[in-house]
Amino acid sequence: IVFRLTRRGLGREIMNLEARVPQHKKQLEVVLRGSTFNPNIGDRLMWAVAGALLRDLQVTRSYRFEHWDRHFDAVPNPRRVDAVFDLGNVYYCDCWPRPVSDHIRRSIKFNRAFRRATIAYLPCSWGPYRRQDRPLINQLTRVAIIFARDHISLDYLHEALGSERAIFCPDLALMCQAEQPDAGTRLLGNLGLSTREPLLGLIPNVRCVEEGVTPLSDPSIYRGHLQRVIECSREIGYQVVGVSHMVDTDRDRKLLAGLGVPIVESNSPSIIRSVIANLSVAVCSRYHGLVNCLVHGVPVVSLGWQHKYRGLMQDFHLSEFDHPLERSSGQLSDRLLELATSR
Repeated sequence: IVFRLTRRGLGREIMNLEARVPQHKKQLEVVLRGSTFNPNIGDRLMWAVAGALLRDLQVTRSYRFEHWDRHFDAVPNPRRVDAVFDLGNVYYCDCWPRPVSDHIRRSIKFNRAFRRATIAYLPCSWGPYRRQDRPLINQLTRVAIIFARDHISLDYLHEALGSERAIFCPDLALMCQAEQPDAGTRLLGNLGLSTREPLLGLIPNVRCVEEGVTPLSDPSIYRGHLQRVIECSREIGYQVVGVSHMVDTDRDRKLLAGLGVPIVESNSPSIIRSVIANLSVAVCSRYHGLVNCLVHGVPVVSLGWQHKYRGLMQDFHLSEFDHPLERSSGQLSDRLLELATSR
């Protein structure tokens, strides 16, 4: 699939520079808002593409804020800011219906500090929303340009807003060029893994065992899924490696502890993506892990808890390889065998 929307095209859609920015203004000022708390590879990819977007737009001055920030002292004059680009809409936006009204109110207050700016929610997941959430969502997006990165989120937004104001746009990380496999080949070799033999990558997610996020009544069910993937892979002659998408933390290592697989960890998105480029097949519980597999042409089974996984797989016409956490390990094995034997 080729997405025709380039970074420059996305930028012009957001800014509409000729109409929104005064001709006499020589400096273009933009605020970037996103997550750097417990950062992961996906966050770093999104920040990198957003930075490239600013360069495409010839932005003179930019300011970065975390979703938790409440003070804007770094901006000398908020009235001079031309646009606010939000990289994630609301903190914990993928945990609905978990109550996040405080996060929504914080975002509304943040946007009010930049009254003259164009507010743009860059491609992310939205919903589903309870009826009582809808007034806040309408207030949050009232004067904003809204991008949804999957068609399920797009439908949730249209239902909540009562109009079709939102725009579909693929995730920013899909705009990153594929990495060459060489660096990943060397790193895997250091772990005793040969890229000349079939290799399955297991990309875990601690959110799948996090109370209040996972739909599983017993978090050990997720580890059971991972164990079954490892057993099934070895039965058909595949090597197995864990690929962490976390940064500066050992949470993935602890999650995979006792499962008997080596794990690749790196703070560099290009290193992790280079490792993924070497995989024969993957089972993935990270959204941007899925994106990275698809960008590198790696056959992948999605093992997730939220509609963003299903939405991405649907948009790539791969719905049959989306496996929600609640389904049995037997069905997961069937999907994995189908991918492995069709290579």
